[in-house]
Amino acid sequence: MMLFFFYELFIIFFTESRGETISTRQSINLFLGFKVGKILLSLLFIGIYISVINAELKKFLGVFILMYLIFLLFDTFYLATREKAIKKKNQQYKLKEIEKLSNYFKK
Repeated sequence: MMLFFFYELFIIFFTESRGETISTRQSINLFLGFKVGKILLSLLFIGIYISVINAELKKFLGVFILMYLIFLLFDTFYLATREKAIKKKNQQYKLKEIEKLSNYFKK
């Protein structure tokens, strides 16, 4: 399941490097695109496994689906905490701007 691990690391590093330059909507679209890519990569891996090994297929699919769901939970948690941090940062920025404007008009 190193496939999922490296794919998730790539997603985290890519989104963190672009975190300041993209909007929340673009971030969500990017994550959804990565999820589609993950599904396609998983299906490709399953297809290769079936065609090459073809042994104990039910056990393999059970473990594979379990690992997929575990990494899906990790992705969901990561996305939720990242979006909360972005919203908090945006809210703090807006409060500072409002404070600047109120100080400007008090003069």
